[in-house]
Amino acid sequence: KMSKTLPKNLLTVLESLSEFKHNVRPVGAHAVVFRFLLRLVLYFAPEIDRLEVPQCLCDLLRSHPRMLPSVLAVERRANSKAVQYRLLSSLGDFVSRLEPPSR
Repeated sequence: KMSKTLPKNLLTVLESLSEFKHNVRPVGAHAVVFRFLLRLVLYFAPEIDRLEVPQCLCDLLRSHPRMLPSVLAVERRANSKAVQYRLLSSLGDFVSRLEPPSR
């Protein structure tokens, strides 16, 4: 059930998700955001790089590290090994650039 064309307002919706990264208490929006990202991964798999889904997941982790289980759940539920590989590769690059906290 993969779509070939993107809805016209999809990029606008993705842009509005950037506000979530700066939310101090993201718990209320957590389920909505990850359900939306999961739908992108499932229905628009060929477009995940163009939609910057891997980057969005890494940005969410940077702001809210406790969301790692949700990020990994999106990866696990992807219905394509190529998409799973792309998401894990992006997460691997993100982790490799992490700096240890200064004391």
